[in-house]
Amino acid sequence: MLIKIREYHSKVAKQAGNIQHQIWSLSGQSANFLRLGRDSEQDKPVVYLEEAAHLFTENKEGAVDISVHGSLAYAYLRRGDFPAARRVADQVLQTVTTVMPTIFSSLDGLFHIPEVYLVLWENEQDRAEAGKLACSARPGLL
Repeated sequence: MLIKIREYHSKVAKQAGNIQHQIWSLSGQSANFLRLGRDSEQDKPVVYLEEAAHLFTENKEGAVDISVHGSLAYAYLRRGDFPAARRVADQVLQTVTTVMPTIFSSLDGLFHIPEVYLVLWENEQDRAEAGKLACSARPGLL
């Protein structure tokens, strides 16, 4: 039911030309699929979040940016795309150093970043690179 509501919200936001609501509905739809954790639907969160991230070119807002991109890094990780997960997690970490999260929804994105780095660390063969990943995860855990 919630998935249908989010789809309707997305449709209405597009019709109204409301970019902020489009971003919210897309990130909400992706959150639903990430929480369901179905292997057969691992591409859906990525598609929704990539579309939301693309909309940021028109509506730049730091806290929402952290939420969307942090969740996108996690969605890439869940899909097994480790290089993309690392690239986006690094971007979020850089954003967090310049923008203070001001809304509760940014917490989802923030919470995903340490998990992304720790999973990458567990799977890294190069010990020097693994050390960098562990250090990157540390600020998010404090």
